[in-house]
Amino acid sequence: MTKGNYVILVRLDKKLEITGGLLNDLVLEPGVYAYAGSAMNGVEARVRRHYRKGKSRRCTLRLPRGWKST
Repeated sequence: MTKGNYVILVRLDKKLEITGGLLNDLVLEPGVYAYAGSAMNGVEARVRRHYRKGKSRRCTLRLPRGWKST
């Protein structure tokens, strides 16, 4: 089992608008975004969870200081 950190890169081909939640409305423009995570119980299992269908959906965003959503 490999423990450690990982990064998942996501490319958006079109604008993504997310409504509701703590950030109110959030608009992600087309581009490449990175999600960094840790997997102290195994990187392989943790990354597989991101691609599993039917998993509980939750999201934690850490925004740079001074960044504001729309």
